Amino acid sequence: MIPATWIPYRRAEDDELLGYLRPVEAGPERLRVRNVDYGYEGNIGDIFVLDVPPGDVLRRR
Repeated sequence: MIPATWIPYRRAEDDELLGYLRPVEAGPERLRVRNVDYGYEGNIGDIFVLDVPPGDVLRRR
């Protein structure tokens, strides 16, 4: 079960769930997401580190 404190991270184009952010895993320069896609060829639980594009800032919605 996903804890209530985790924040869903969705793709903007189609709102597909890409993973969840734990509050301690986002920073001003990058964020970490954990794979929850059962259709993905990788392993459930794989962690991806996504860099923030230059000039952008991560903000809570």
